[in-house]
Amino acid sequence: MQKVLPPLLLTRSSSRWSNFDSVYSRSILFGILTISLVVAVASSYLLVHVSPLIAIASVVALPALLLCFVKPELGLMLVILVLPLEELNNGSVSAIKLISVVVFGCAVLSYLISRPVKPLVHSTQNGLIFLFVLIAITSAFVAIDPTRVIDRTLKLLRVLALYFFVINLIRSEKYLHLALWLFLIGGFLCTLYGFIEPVEVGERFEGALGQPNGYGLTMTPRIPIGLTLFLIEKKTWKRLLIILMLAFISYGIILSGSRGGLLAVSLALFLFVLFQRNKFTWLAVIGIIFTIGFFVMPKEIKARVGIIDEPSEIGNSTDRRLTYQIFGVDLFQQNPILGVGLDGFAESYAQSEYRFLIQTRELRVAHNTYLEIATGTGIVGLIPFIGILTIALFLAWKYSQSIYLKISPKLAMMSAGLFAALGGYYLGMLFGSRQYEKTFWFLLALPIVIQVLIHAKEKQAFAIEQNPKLLQNH
Repeated sequence: MQKVLPPLLLTRSSSRWSNFDSVYSRSILFGILTISLVVAVASSYLLVHVSPLIAIASVVALPALLLCFVKPELGLMLVILVLPLEELNNGSVSAIKLISVVVFGCAVLSYLISRPVKPLVHSTQNGLIFLFVLIAITSAFVAIDPTRVIDRTLKLLRVLALYFFVINLIRSEKYLHLALWLFLIGGFLCTLYGFIEPVEVGERFEGALGQPNGYGLTMTPRIPIGLTLFLIEKKTWKRLLIILMLAFISYGIILSGSRGGLLAVSLALFLFVLFQRNKFTWLAVIGIIFTIGFFVMPKEIKARVGIIDEPSEIGNSTDRRLTYQIFGVDLFQQNPILGVGLDGFAESYAQSEYRFLIQTRELRVAHNTYLEIATGTGIVGLIPFIGILTIALFLAWKYSQSIYLKISPKLAMMSAGLFAALGGYYLGMLFGSRQYEKTFWFLLALPIVIQVLIHAKEKQAFAIEQNPKLLQNH
């Protein structure tokens, strides 16, 4: 039986809450004025005694923090923009990585204080992620080095923060559209950095990521997403800008000499074509792109990826990578159920008969995400991990179907582009260990965002159908 509070208690409770809101509103203004005064004094000191740049940064920091607190969605957009730039650092800690820490902290405070009406997003994918994290933690009991498992689990939780903030903060088509634009622009800036800081002779292109294979795989999903934005945008200058950014990124992928990246991009483009109405036209366009790519590809890259039968001057890691696959399969067969602990492949490989191939103190990863998860957490971890990937891919495919074009053409087109991006990225994961990459979890979050937005539009359409007067207000 539901309890009903007496009217007097309800009145007192309402009065107390109103008083709290009143005090809170006044204190916010006072707090802003106080902080502004402190920042002004501090920036004046920094300007005179330290550095003008630091003084300017301190002045800009206050409105930026307030903006992230009031509109956490805008802070998230900044995080998405700088994703591929986080490896740029002059010291032990990347200053760009601190942006996400500050933005997410402001978002949490905003949620706790403002009491938003919209509930947190729940999905089957979230449950599988929590299950996978739990399995990763418990794998420390069977690990060669339990401290490494704990360290990697904490790293996994840090990158997962982006996933949960994306699905809960992007609640409008406008912000999703902006997020995809910033995702593409971030990749362009990452590529542009690589051309400004050119690689030395005999080295491969790596952009701002510091690793050529990582660059190739990280840029892969931006190609179909960029093409999707090209179809959505109607203004000529926006389309020209997209073509320019895609040209730079595509050339960067070619110069990276990443075989996994090139294969992943090829699959992503093929999947993109499958969702287009005029498939033959797009096939011709993709054919032209491949032809141009072949002619601009340097001879050393052609030799490395196996297009021409000549020795490569920039190295070939095929033989060493093959040992990872052979050892990884054998390791999984020995520990099929629980694995050897999250990220345990590296420790096991260092103690195997292949250890002589390790030239530095840095432990070797499997360069295969699926093999990393299988050897580290066994079948019990691999099953929910594959479930996470499958759900994301299924949702992207589902909302790209023609039935959803009637509900929201833009969201359906975005979903089709996302399906191609995920398909290409999943293939690329066969050639790289990507489980700790923010780009990976960002992509997995987007189908959930599209699902939430389409469900909201369906509810709105149903409400209007039941009460046509709502259409006038809308």
